[in-house]
Amino acid sequence: MSDIIRWTIKNIILYVIIGVLLLFYIRNNSGDNLGKFFYSMYVVTFLFITISTTLVIGITTYQENKLRDLIRKILSENNIIVEEYKVGKKESLAILIEKVLVASKGGFDYWFVEKIVKEQLGVPKGNL
Repeated sequence: MSDIIRWTIKNIILYVIIGVLLLFYIRNNSGDNLGKFFYSMYVVTFLFITISTTLVIGITTYQENKLRDLIRKILSENNIIVEEYKVGKKESLAILIEKVLVASKGGFDYWFVEKIVKEQLGVPKGNL
């Protein structure tokens, strides 16, 4: 199991525990039922937002790591095209990006793939 999946699961469990503790506190320390209801809704909303945000961050990071691994593999398999790009042939970049998009079955945005391919090729930050 990757580190990001572990991180995501750990944080979701932590948020659920915090939410349950808050709900018990509200149940035992709020006076009227209406107050208990609104505080409970606040806690449930907090849990929903934090858990969904954690999932989005975890999934996005996991996918980005998979994409970086795929790009590393494609760059290592296409040394000639990489060398052509480094010499100055700009069309080689489009070929590499296309190979990544085909290998990922179109699962990633073109501009995002281009950015990461350029990072992997060592293009300076200003030219990304």
